[in-house]
Amino acid sequence: MELHSGPMTRYHFDVRHPDGLTLDEEGMELPSAEDAWVEAAHAVAELAVDALPDRAEHGSNHQMEVEVRDNGGAVLLVKVSFEARRLRLDA
Repeated sequence: MELHSGPMTRYHFDVRHPDGLTLDEEGMELPSAEDAWVEAAHAVAELAVDALPDRAEHGSNHQMEVEVRDNGGAVLLVKVSFEARRLRLDA
């Protein structure tokens, strides 16, 4: 594990989903935008997995986004799109 001794930046991970936007008021201190990108990628993948069982029942195209911002505004956008639908009713 690499130790970081420089100043940390607070990044906020806002989530855009079908029901709207959830702002991350607390944020997370990280050493770099690269670390924030990794956190955002993990977050959006986890959100998609959590949404999948709900959406597979009805079938839908689905998109989720995590926008990362620091004190200067938006710095990164990570999004995932997927489609979940039944191909047979007996499956």
